[in-house]
Amino acid sequence: MIEERDLDAAVAAGVIDAPTRERLVVFARQLRRGTACGDEESFRLLTGFNDIFVAIAIGMLLLAIGAIALPVSELASAVAVAATSWALAEYFTRQRRMALPSVLLLLLGLAGCSGPASRPSLPCAGLCASRLAPQARAQARARCGRCRD
Repeated sequence: MIEERDLDAAVAAGVIDAPTRERLVVFARQLRRGTACGDEESFRLLTGFNDIFVAIAIGMLLLAIGAIALPVSELASAVAVAATSWALAEYFTRQRRMALPSVLLLLLGLAGCSGPASRPSLPCAGLCASRLAPQARAQARARCGRCRD
């Protein structure tokens, strides 16, 4: 958008005359009336159907990353999801300026940061190993720490 200082420079250079400059300024003000100025930001959650596709793809990607890291540990899975969310948020928020994927990444990143630490530990009373084979039952009880014979 041409600013008033650009018009002043055009008048000084002799490209346009002063009355034309004034008419252009009045015309631009009337044209922009009711729209967002340069300092204001118009927020739109969806700028197109592309936002929905990107949000679905982000959800699938983070689900896959969490599932791949889960056999290592729940903490590794949570850290992997949080770190990937952060990296994707840097791109989709700063460069692409997509609101829906940014909000989704914020929520998934927070979920990844809270991870297993925020999940309440429920008493299992030996139920976690009740239907397993004897060898697997011993391993499950050793892992759980709360199961009693």
